[in-house]
Amino acid sequence: MNAFSVVEQPPRESDLMDQGLRARIRRLLASPFFRSGIAIAFLLSGLFRLTAFVRETYVAARFGLSTATDAYYGLQQLPLSVATFMFGAFALAFAPAYGQDNRRPEGAEWLPGLLLHGTAAGLVLTAITVGLSNVLLGKYVGHADRTSLATLNILSVCYVPVIYLGIWASILNATGHALRSMTFAALPYLTMTASLILIGEASGADLLTLPASVTIGFGTVGTVAAYKIFRILRVRGGLLGVLWPLRFAGFRTFSKQMFASAAENTGFAANQLLMIYFFGLMGTGAVTANNYAMRIGLLANSMVTQPVAQLAQSKFCTAPAEAVQRILSVYIAWTLGVAGLAALSIYVFRERIVALLYLHGRFTSNDAHSVAALIPAWLVYLLILSVNSVVARYLFVIRKGRQYATFMLGGYVVTNLTRALCSGWHSSAQAIIWCAVIGEGAAMILSLRTCYRAGPDSIVPRVAIAVS
Repeated sequence: MNAFSVVEQPPRESDLMDQGLRARIRRLLASPFFRSGIAIAFLLSGLFRLTAFVRETYVAARFGLSTATDAYYGLQQLPLSVATFMFGAFALAFAPAYGQDNRRPEGAEWLPGLLLHGTAAGLVLTAITVGLSNVLLGKYVGHADRTSLATLNILSVCYVPVIYLGIWASILNATGHALRSMTFAALPYLTMTASLILIGEASGADLLTLPASVTIGFGTVGTVAAYKIFRILRVRGGLLGVLWPLRFAGFRTFSKQMFASAAENTGFAANQLLMIYFFGLMGTGAVTANNYAMRIGLLANSMVTQPVAQLAQSKFCTAPAEAVQRILSVYIAWTLGVAGLAALSIYVFRERIVALLYLHGRFTSNDAHSVAALIPAWLVYLLILSVNSVVARYLFVIRKGRQYATFMLGGYVVTNLTRALCSGWHSSAQAIIWCAVIGEGAAMILSLRTCYRAGPDSIVPRVAIAVS
């Protein structure tokens, strides 16, 4: 043997383990779970929830419980309500309408008109908020001092940025950038937390730091959204098209779908209020016990259901018409699988979770049992909510949003009629939730039936009309 020849050494066990680990990581990253963006969406959702927790913890530590924090938490609901609408009813109707019209050579000609009227609506809301300050302060705070008035005025600046933020996030989702859309929608809250801590640590616990941080968050990211929108904006319909966007068929379609979406959102809000009423009939503590149980039972909603539904909407808006129904089945399977796993985990550990979170001080073991008893019904409701979130986006994409809204409104009626009958028989508090499972579950079945009856042959002409 040559003295200078190299004798090959057998691979060490640690090297083989490293290679196996790398291979497993590569297979995991190449799996549909990661390629579809679902895993990243979950990570983003967890990060944003952690940011909200940090913000609330900092506010509690710095400001405690005071009239200033009451004013802040009460009055911030005004811009947050607009944000809820923009990311809810508006996005549900806007994303498919914009996605379909954006494929045409002339694009969504009605977008400039929507921006003009959206800006005007935001400015009107600001003027109304400032003009009715005494009425609003009396409703949300109970009194009108200089701090609460300044808080209201600072927060009133948020409406226009929130509207631009909602439009840009919906545009991203409509064009297949769902993860960017989710990130952009959450950036204001990250900015709020960062600015609150920076200002608070630099200048002390100034009471106006709270509303100022909200305005900085929405204002900064909303300004970036406006810049992004105006970069892609093309005015092709002339001044009349900007002033009167209803002259465009795409905007008329969007308006009808948004009306249906807003009606369903209104029905959902009314259903929630009626649920509180029926729980109030159950006796002292029933409303609070339900609130705690609902928080635990629907914990996976914001971390699982909503990210998956938003990814699904982005896929529906950009996929070929013949593939949309298959994508629907895939995302229903994903959301049911992950939500089911979360529901099973919470069910198994429900008593421990309740004890960990609430069994302190004057909260007794009987109270904990009352909360834990409500959780199973909420977990079943979570599964129905998960499917409906995906189905709703599918039906709005194929322009059957009005059918979905009709089914859901009918489901709310059935829910509350059933509750009224149950309350007359002195039923348990769990029955109030099971009534929602029955009513909204029936609506889900009708919606699914509509989804799968609208096969590829009936979907293609709808998309063709939109892009022709």
